Amino acid sequence: MSNKDHFDSVWDALEDDPVRQENLKLRSALMMQIAEQIKDRGLTQNQAAEVLHITQPRVSALLQGKISNFRLDSLVDMAHRLGMHVSVLRILRMLGEREPLISRTFEPYTGNIPNKRKGPTSR
Repeated sequence: MSNKDHFDSVWDALEDDPVRQENLKLRSALMMQIAEQIKDRGLTQNQAAEVLHITQPRVSALLQGKISNFRLDSLVDMAHRLGMHVSVLRILRMLGEREPLISRTFEPYTGNIPNKRKGPTSR
């Protein structure tokens, strides 16, 4: 096997786009943690569906690892419904990543945020 054939992750081997690679890594890590929580709590698929606010077939797809069926934001929602605290840095550590996902620190925006509400405004 040459260095050309070595990949740090299965997602690196399957996906050429580094943005998609990171997204797949995060989604797979969240899916594994959610599945583990369901198992640890002894929930049936129907009970998990009720807790997660999804259908039983979606729980089945999650437990089968059908990653293409789930967006990152929906997985974060499910994790929160299970009482899990989602931290990108924690997920990256779990994946064995050495570099943080976001390497720069920015000052928070302190300017005025325009009011996009429609209707009468009080002045």
